[in-house]
Amino acid sequence: MLQDIEEVAPQKRSTIRGTKENNKKGII
Repeated sequence: MLQDIEEVAPQKRSTIRGTKENNKKGII
C-alpha cells in the first residue's frame, strides 16, 4: 500500500505542474 501511495503522489504533483504550465501557454 505504501508503495502505491508513493508512486501516485509524484504523478499528482507532475499533473498539477503540467496544468499550471499549460494554463500559461493557454492549453488545457
